[in-house]
Amino acid sequence: MENQTSEEFKRKLLDINTDNPFRYPEPPPRPYFIVGGEQILKWFKDRFQQSIREGYNISFVVGEPGAGKSHLLSHLEYLFFETDSLNGIYVIYRARREEITERDLWTSLFLNDDVLKKLKELLHIDKIQNSKIRQDAKQAIIKLLQGESQIDLLTDKVLHVIAEGLSELLIEENAGMCIAIDNVDEYFRFIVEKYEQEYGKEQGRNKALASLFGTLRSVTTGLKQILLLLACTTPVYTEIENAGADRTHARRVEFQAERLKELNSNQSKVLVNKYMTWWAERHKVKLPLVKEEGCIFSLPTKEELSTYPFSETAIEYFHKVTGQFAGDIVCVCNQCINDMRTEQKIYVVKDEIIFHALEEARKRRPQLIPRIDILSLERSKILQKLMEKRLSILESQTRNRYQAGIDDATLIDAVEKYADALGISKTSPQHAKDYRDPTRLIPPSASSRVWEYKGKRIFVKYILGPNAPIGPEGKEFGYGRKIELQDIVEVISQIEDDKASHALYVRRWADTYSHATWQMSQIWRLRPVMEEVTLDKTIYKIIAASEDTSEHRKDLIEHVESFVNLRAKLDSLIEQAMHEETIEERRKKDREALAKGVA
Repeated sequence: MENQTSEEFKRKLLDINTDNPFRYPEPPPRPYFIVGGEQILKWFKDRFQQSIREGYNISFVVGEPGAGKSHLLSHLEYLFFETDSLNGIYVIYRARREEITERDLWTSLFLNDDVLKKLKELLHIDKIQNSKIRQDAKQAIIKLLQGESQIDLLTDKVLHVIAEGLSELLIEENAGMCIAIDNVDEYFRFIVEKYEQEYGKEQGRNKALASLFGTLRSVTTGLKQILLLLACTTPVYTEIENAGADRTHARRVEFQAERLKELNSNQSKVLVNKYMTWWAERHKVKLPLVKEEGCIFSLPTKEELSTYPFSETAIEYFHKVTGQFAGDIVCVCNQCINDMRTEQKIYVVKDEIIFHALEEARKRRPQLIPRIDILSLERSKILQKLMEKRLSILESQTRNRYQAGIDDATLIDAVEKYADALGISKTSPQHAKDYRDPTRLIPPSASSRVWEYKGKRIFVKYILGPNAPIGPEGKEFGYGRKIELQDIVEVISQIEDDKASHALYVRRWADTYSHATWQMSQIWRLRPVMEEVTLDKTIYKIIAASEDTSEHRKDLIEHVESFVNLRAKLDSLIEQAMHEETIEERRKKDREALAKGVA
């Protein structure tokens, strides 16, 4: 039965026709929970009751992007209309890039079905008729409650009269009104831009602030009670608070704003549990408890909470590298669920999945990850472990696949693909003049390539033996191949003819220079610009990485490079220059210096 429940959960979670548990960027409708904002919630309840006792009030709730301002406002809807723990009427006005008028606020309130339903519960018609409010207010309110008013057609004056009457009637029921204005930042930027274009920068900003406070004052004029709650970020709040506009506009504004703060690590885990539990309840499925995958979080009370399909480690990483606000965690979790739905596969979010989700979420919201240094460091740690495990598996498979041996073409192709993955570009090798006889051209051999690396042309010569040497490690002998005269002639000719600036011998089952080649004077002169790298211990790693077609290929290549160190070899090589004199010239100078010393 438990397996059936789990499968039903997975099926619904992958269904693209069902909502994502982590709704983003818009907040979920009326969430029953809030995490990290409990103090602000208490503050709001106190402020709302105070406004019922003492009159209208204008307050701010301040938080950085993603701190949960919109979530808080939606949660207040739940408290006003679902639990009745807040007595009164409430509406959220979502500001846009346009002027806010008093009419906009009143129509949003009076056109709200939940507001009208709540008013009918609080205010009976006979009580309205026997009240002491103005007669025109009585008539207008009764029409409103009986559904006889066309709100859109009412004049601004009538709308305000209704609001005045309601504020007085609701106080008698120990109830009140609240209008929350969300997205104040967007609205404020708009009016500032508008008035700056018309009046100039300094005067324009004052005009913008005067317009905002003028609207708020117009709304509150004559009302016994109303709480206006403005949600904005810290920079906008600071600008409003420090404005040089006529402060008479703001005389009833409370500038001690409550701020939504970052979550701690445990709160982030509770947040994920709340979102997943709420989603499961809405879709009538049970949230699985998956202990073996690390998807269980224990509260200080010892109560265990499921965060499936998110591992506790994943949530800790999300918290560590983001701004640590609720919206940051929601954004990344939203990305994870979207990825699962794209792949049509449920998996526990851990290891490399963590960083894929963070990187994808960051594309949608660039400011999501302010701690890039931590992300890079932690990513490298986890990828190191993952790539070690992956490389071990792939290398073993590669050895089994090539038990009969690796032919030269396959080996060269693998190394070339590996170099290409490291960002090393290629050009075709050219014929070069034989340095011993410039009238003769030497064609490039089948085992030769040219790499272009940081502005240098490197002639690459593969020296591949037919069989493995014998003897203990470090004392091998019996090589079937060495760097021979014909190899040296080809390499030196390429460099002397300016077809390449440096050379790299890539050896496998092959020894270094034979004794005869070491006696060549050209070897001594060009030795600094020639380097060797052996593949005896790394070729299976290189082949495994170069043949990998998974999304982790780039990371696997970088991990293999920690064994091969090809880039480091090339960096060291291109810093070198050939000697300007031959070995004979060098020996002659040594003899002359020695003679002078003896004398």
